[in-house]
Amino acid sequence: MALPRFEKSGLSTVTFSRAYLANSGRAAPKPRQLVTRTDGGSYGVVTLGPPEQQLPLQWQQIPLADIVAVDAFLGPTGVNFAAETFTWVDTDASETLVRCLDYSYEAVTPESFNLTVLLVVEPT
Repeated sequence: MALPRFEKSGLSTVTFSRAYLANSGRAAPKPRQLVTRTDGGSYGVVTLGPPEQQLPLQWQQIPLADIVAVDAFLGPTGVNFAAETFTWVDTDASETLVRCLDYSYEAVTPESFNLTVLLVVEPT
């Protein structure tokens, strides 16, 4: 089993030191819509774009080096959070074009962290 990683041309690849703990799989696509109400009281729905499919990932007790690499990759000097797409390569070597919707981490020990990453799958 290969280790999961983030890839983007021009950036250092982030290969995680271990496989993720939890991946609830791809969530059902969510519509990107806005509900409007007119002065007359009628409602309308405006579609803002194609449905979004989210991919939540979690790691437990990964080393500080992984956190530093993720910060550099996803931050302003990397893909700049959701501004740019990148490739998520899963443990089965499948590749998915994604954007980072959010990520957070917490220290378990000074050298060990839990990490949560929420990716949005780009429409094909």
